[in-house]
Amino acid sequence: RALPATASWLLARALYRPRLRNPFFYILGAGFAGGALVVLVDAVAALVLFSAVGLERWVDGALTFWPLLFLVMFSEGFINGMCVAALAVFYPDAVKTFDDRFYLDDA
Repeated sequence: RALPATASWLLARALYRPRLRNPFFYILGAGFAGGALVVLVDAVAALVLFSAVGLERWVDGALTFWPLLFLVMFSEGFINGMCVAALAVFYPDAVKTFDDRFYLDDA
């Protein structure tokens, strides 16, 4: 549970830079790319855990079906991105990492 949340939080913090003050950077980065990145991080962590525990057959099975990972990454990124985009536009207070003063106010 902590690994996906940490990856999303680190990506949101990386997007919190003065040069990236456009809300589209947040929506595309933290929303769409963040969802896909979390799936990739979880898959790699699972492979490392399987290898560390000695489940080599599970690692071989997972590597056999690695192209399916891109389908899961795309769908997770799309659904997560749509939810983040809708919430950031209509209810910006509901998205904890979206700072509307930073992304929407003129500087």
